[in-house]
Order: sequence, then structure tokens, then C-alpha cells
Amino acid sequence: MAATTLSEKDRELIKEWLACGVLQKVEKHRVDQRAGAILITCSDGDRFPDIWKYQCNMQSAQRNDTRIHLFAWHGGSLACVPESPINTISNAHEVFLGQIPAARALKGINTLVHYAHAPCGAAGLYGVDLKQVLGLQMKAHLEIIARNTGIDAFPFFHIDYGEEKYSYFASPKEYPQWVANKAKTSRACA
Repeated sequence: MAATTLSEKDRELIKEWLACGVLQKVEKHRVDQRAGAILITCSDGDRFPDIWKYQCNMQSAQRNDTRIHLFAWHGGSLACVPESPINTISNAHEVFLGQIPAARALKGINTLVHYAHAPCGAAGLYGVDLKQVLGLQMKAHLEIIARNTGIDAFPFFHIDYGEEKYSYFASPKEYPQWVANKAKTSRACA
């Protein structure tokens, strides 16, 4: 059975990511949602309601109403990666990635937010640990922007601490630096 709570090791890794800037507090004004947003997220019934509320709250500063074009499936943005262990059907990522251009054309929305989360039952089911979850999300981010010229894409990482839930911006700039530092040394970021 997949983990439903964070391990102590996961909590330490999250603290490290926060200290290194890999995970950052979200600054609402940095995500232009005046036209709305395309949301890619996991369909996890225990975490999705919080992700939805968070996204609606982010839009409230820029819009009078919520305008979210939703794509929710197991693993969320992790399913957009060609080699993702979560995809049990070959080329499933093509289906998921193929939905984005249509949504942009139909709705006139060029802002996309995509979520991974922890703990993630789909990740646990396929033996994907927390470090791999974030790595897959960063690969998904690269896939999304490579296939969608002019899109403003933002990766978010939702964490269920048990006592509280929180969404962070997952920095595509800081993540590769963290990986490089980990490859050079076993210590946390400098």
C-alpha cells in the first residue's frame, strides 16, 4: 500500500529543498491568471480539494471569478513524462500533453500551473520516492514548455504535512543547481 503520510526522511528532504530555494513560497502576483489558468494536477481525493482551493485563492487577486481549465489524473504532471513509471500505458504522456494545445486554443489561456504532491499514492504504488517525484515534475515542466511555444508554465509542489497542507513553487532554476550540488557532495546546499 502507498504511503499516506510523509516519512521523517521525506520531511528532512523537504526542509533541505526549502533551505536551498528548490521549493519557495508562492508569490501570487508572479503567475498571471487574469485570463484564467490551465491546471494539471493529481486526482487524489484527499489532496485535490486543497489544491483547488489554493488555486482559486491565487486567482482571487487577479479575477472576480474562478477560471480554471482542469486536467486531473493519477500522478498529475508526472504523467506528462515519457519515461514516467506512473504511465502504465505506452505513450500515455502523449495523450496528456496533447490536451494542452487544445485547451489553450479553446479557452485563450496561456498560463498553465502543474502540480505534483507528497505523499502521492500513485508514486508510491510504482515505487517512486519523493526525490524522483520532484525530478519527474521538473522533466514534465521541460516537456510542457518544449511543446507549447509561448506558454507560461509554473510547477507547484503540494505537501500534506498531516497537521497542515501547503503548496510551494518548485523552482526550475534552483532544482538543477541542487542536483548538481548533490552530485558533487553529500551535504546540503551551500
